[in-house]
Amino acid sequence: MKSVRLGPEDITPKDTWQLARWCLGTGSDQFTCACVSARSQSRSLCDRADRALAPFVVVAPLARRSSSSLSATGPRRMWRLNDQSLAALETFLPDGILTDRMGADGGWIEDLTLFSSGVIRLRVITHEHLLMLNVTEEEHGHLRGLKLIK
Repeated sequence: MKSVRLGPEDITPKDTWQLARWCLGTGSDQFTCACVSARSQSRSLCDRADRALAPFVVVAPLARRSSSSLSATGPRRMWRLNDQSLAALETFLPDGILTDRMGADGGWIEDLTLFSSGVIRLRVITHEHLLMLNVTEEEHGHLRGLKLIK
């Protein structure tokens, strides 16, 4: 496996969602993320996100294992990744998965992590505006051909 690191200068917001869809199409089946709200804010965005993602909650999440330089953060709720959950998530990150939308009313979504059979496939470290992706050499070439990575 090869670990690819991407920042906002490497990938457009629209292409971050294309990359997430590519992960779904190549076997990513679960995800985590965090919803954060400042103490001075209402939790309205986090409450809306909880309701939108509720149908996709995984009751018994797969064990999370790190892969290469990607490692999972503390315990988080796990959701099934499919077309519907990805579309729901996209409504909360309209500017791409690298965007934290700090200052948004009611909170923001951060640190999206996609898993394939319990192994981290894609991880965003939001406060660093960094996306890390684990791919094979063949997948790396395919993604370069799609112009999603350099």
